[in-house]
Amino acid sequence: GHISELIGQPTSGKRTLALHILAHAQKRHPCVYINLAQTFDPAYAAACRVNLARLALAAPASPSQALDLVCDLAAGGKFGLVVFDSTSELLADALPAGAAAPALRRLRQALAGQPTALLFLTAPVDDALDLPGNYPPGFALNQAAAVRLQVRREQWLHDGSLIAGYRARVAVLRNRWGRPGQETTIRVTFNGVHVHGE
Repeated sequence: GHISELIGQPTSGKRTLALHILAHAQKRHPCVYINLAQTFDPAYAAACRVNLARLALAAPASPSQALDLVCDLAAGGKFGLVVFDSTSELLADALPAGAAAPALRRLRQALAGQPTALLFLTAPVDDALDLPGNYPPGFALNQAAAVRLQVRREQWLHDGSLIAGYRARVAVLRNRWGRPGQETTIRVTFNGVHVHGE
């Protein structure tokens, strides 16, 4: 019944972490991946243990269509997790003027009381987390999200001369049920794309 947000630049580990969250959620509920960014890689998702046979993949034609679809899916209560990839496309292909705030309000209303969680993936502009330019005008996702996590790649991991993965830091920016500011480190290794917490 809540919105969460994973924030990070490309190669930060944001999508990898989202796929692992998705794989975990699939053990109990069917899930949906909204592929607005058209970056979904089925082979990589399978390496992250996503069960492709139990995943609904949607590729909406526009941001407005994507938001309408998410509202309908959330209101239906049939899915455990909906991953929205990504908010950058809401900016790239602009929503109609004044449509963003009502869309977010409808999303929150649709989720209320449902067993569905909604996870937005966001790439911030110039690493600035709460700039208004990260979202369409009125789409105050930074205020609406119950949980906001920032993912930052810290260091590439090497196996001899080959890159074997990377270490990333995950920081809690907001948590409606706990205190923000906590951090952890994860290692993403490319031998099967395992995520290890340290």
